[in-house]
Amino acid sequence: MPTAQARRRALVEILEQGDAQSQAEILDALADAGHPTTQPVVSRDLRALGAMKADGRYLLPQEERVTPLESLATLLRDA
Repeated sequence: MPTAQARRRALVEILEQGDAQSQAEILDALADAGHPTTQPVVSRDLRALGAMKADGRYLLPQEERVTPLESLATLLRDA
């Protein structure tokens, strides 16, 4: 039986394709990938991954831009 971690990896791959417009579509895609599950589980996984619905499709959050501490020290010194 697939693990929750494997299911979430599959969910990330589905979301990265950028065309998941509903949780029903996500359920079908997960089942096709060998991870049959239920809508409440998909909903919890989406929340755990920080996914959001925008422009009619589910998206993963963008990576935060983080300034390395070395660069930050230089920036503050020059300010």
